[in-house]
Amino acid sequence: MPPLVSRNDTLGALQVGSWVMVFLFGVETIQTYYYFKRYPNDRLWLKLLVIWIWLEEIGHTTSVLTGMYLLTVSDFGEPGALRVETMPVGFAWSILFSGTVGPIVEAFFAHRMYVLSGQPDLPIIAFCLASARFVGSTIAASKVFGGISLDDFSTQWGWLNIACLSAGAGADIIITAGQSYYLCREKSVSFGQTLKLLDRLLAYTIETGLVLSMSAVIILLLWGTNPYNFWWFGIFLFYTEVFANCLMTVLNTRKVQGDVCEVISMLSTPHITLEHSSIPGRNSSRRSHHRPLKHEMTDGMDVEPRPRVSPGSGPRSPCAYVSFPRHARGYSDITIVVPQEAKLA
Repeated sequence: MPPLVSRNDTLGALQVGSWVMVFLFGVETIQTYYYFKRYPNDRLWLKLLVIWIWLEEIGHTTSVLTGMYLLTVSDFGEPGALRVETMPVGFAWSILFSGTVGPIVEAFFAHRMYVLSGQPDLPIIAFCLASARFVGSTIAASKVFGGISLDDFSTQWGWLNIACLSAGAGADIIITAGQSYYLCREKSVSFGQTLKLLDRLLAYTIETGLVLSMSAVIILLLWGTNPYNFWWFGIFLFYTEVFANCLMTVLNTRKVQGDVCEVISMLSTPHITLEHSSIPGRNSSRRSHHRPLKHEMTDGMDVEPRPRVSPGSGPRSPCAYVSFPRHARGYSDITIVVPQEAKLA
């Protein structure tokens, strides 16, 4: 027999969670608009991914709001609505959408780690954990479609909730740790503006990973403390929007600061190179060996390719050339030039 709890810990928790969800969906919508406005030349598959995630977020938001309307308006005053004795179908759809968006975002980050490192081991493990979460979320959604109370879902299928959230948190931690390791490895052989740029990339990586993994940990802690208290499910309602916003934040911060970064060329030596130039004709022998870059680096890195200023268009500011390994693409390095006066910190 579940203990008596106040409506603040049942419907109140779900209501607060739905409000936060709507707010985060608005933020994600603005980020989506900003993405298409600022990155019109991104690869087609990346644009389709952004559109797909946004459409999934529309479905998720609509599902949660439909379920909340049923509990707070259609069933207003009913004793069963306070305890959510029958979870609305909208909540089942929200679980399904959440189980789709999360693994897709984690798979994108796993691919990003593979592009950065060229090592498939950790990305494969992260992808497997994300796939396990998708399967578990599909099973959980099927139970809610069958008609079950939130109390029973929390207790009888608690092991499934733990498994899904743990798999997602594990994937996030592996991705964050892996990308941080590879970026720190590049930092060990870099200096100057290159080091500042890598520090920025490392900060974004850690922040994103912490937000995702800690969200899952908080849900697990709230559920473990009191499964009959619905605050854990209230946070779960906007957990999907956290994933979507983290993805869009990563995509929208590739322009570190306006014209800070320009992709110049691909080098044949796989290491980070720092080169300074303040006179257009200087180091011309070095640049003569550069091959023009034909591939946009929009799928794996945090910096967007920019067209190089043509010689004779004016004096060029001192630059630092940064090379990132691209083993997965079949070519050695990608060089990025960073103006010395740009403030990256």
